[in-house]
Amino acid sequence: MFRADERFGVEVPRMLAHDVGDADYYRAVEVTSHGMIWVLDVQDEMSEAGVPGRWRRLFVANLDEALRLLGLAQWSARNLYVLVPSQMSPGKTMTLELCRAVWECTEPDDDQVCWRIETDQGPLLESLYGTLPGQESKRQLLWSTAGLEGGLGQMS
Repeated sequence: MFRADERFGVEVPRMLAHDVGDADYYRAVEVTSHGMIWVLDVQDEMSEAGVPGRWRRLFVANLDEALRLLGLAQWSARNLYVLVPSQMSPGKTMTLELCRAVWECTEPDDDQVCWRIETDQGPLLESLYGTLPGQESKRQLLWSTAGLEGGLGQMS
């Protein structure tokens, strides 16, 4: 989750005024969860006039919601990244990694769901029990960039 403090609120920049809707703008927000943060780079569909869609960057607090947003038909291109907090990173520093695949898996000792995230830096496992990658059982591929140009992902 993210917490926005009104002290960090700003007036809508003039160049963005046409695209505001009900949105508020902030210079900073606090990440209140201690897990992975999902970063989506998505491009709107091309307009009827042939103008390429605008790229948007969304920060999402949980994988279910990130995958739901990636599946929306309004995107002509999409990339999924994971921001790995320092306490979950092997190097003990925060890293941003491009996701190549996301698998729904099960924990080794029960049927509890966990997720295997395959990145260029190696596999990660989002597990309530602290299960290490390789100990889980793969069930279903949810997201993949396999065979696609420029890392553009697809839903399975």
